[in-house]
This record gives sequence, structure tokens and C-alpha cells, in this order.
Amino acid sequence: GPDACQSNNLAFFLIGVLEEFLSCRPGFLFCIENPSSAKDVHMFTLPCWRAFILKHGLHLTEVTYCTFKLKVRKPTYILTNSKEIARALKPHYCGANGGNHREPHKDCAGHDPKKRIRRAGTSDESGQRDGDTAELPEALAALVASVASRA
Repeated sequence: GPDACQSNNLAFFLIGVLEEFLSCRPGFLFCIENPSSAKDVHMFTLPCWRAFILKHGLHLTEVTYCTFKLKVRKPTYILTNSKEIARALKPHYCGANGGNHREPHKDCAGHDPKKRIRRAGTSDESGQRDGDTAELPEALAALVASVASRA
């Protein structure tokens, strides 16, 4: 449909911008966030992204927001060209309540397995926005910035 076409066009545009930066700016670091889904279908499974990831040897890491002290599990993928950033993010995955294992992550803030995670910017039946799922956790951004500043 039209949404898929627009998403594909945006993916091609973003890949083109990244290609330009990677060729013109040695040492350019980037991270791109994309929510994962129960069906393991996400932006980075598109053929154009798979080719880009393989061409540049990029790192795809799945993290969960609860390991950054939010009360929702929300799994999301981070694509980066930094091995150090990927390595720092790798421990931040909680497999509880639907993940690969039943034990919460040691840093898990706790989450309600029945809490429905909505897409960013959407609201529940009462019109209340769920800020936990709408914004990247500050602790996640701080971790990425800290590792990037040492690169």
C-alpha cells in the first residue's frame, strides 16, 4: 500500500544519505533505532537494508527499554557502524515476558507483561499518550553518547 511505498522510499533516501556520509567523513558514527516486532519483521529486514548492512559490516543489536529503567519491556533494534556501541548495548536485553528466557534482566526496572505497547505517538482508549513507549530512554542515549565520545 501507500504506507509501504513511502517507507521504502524513506529507507532508500536514508541509505543514500548514510552512504554519502560514510564516504565523505571518515570516523562518522551513527545509530538508528527501529522497534522490533513479535513477528521479527522490522525495517532492517528489508533487502535494501540487508545489503547496506552487509556492505558496511554494520552491527544490529536488540535492546529492551526496561533495562534502561523504564517500566515497559519494549524491544527495539539499534543499527550502528560502531563495534564498541554494539558491544555496550548487547547486555541491555531482557528476555522476560516473551523473550528467549523467563528470568528478568539484572537491571530490569520491572514491567507488566499485560501492558500493551503502543506505537510511538499513539494513545490509548482514553486519549492518554504512553510516554514510556514514545521516547528513547535517556539512559540509552547517554550510554551511546558516552561510548561514542571515547571513539
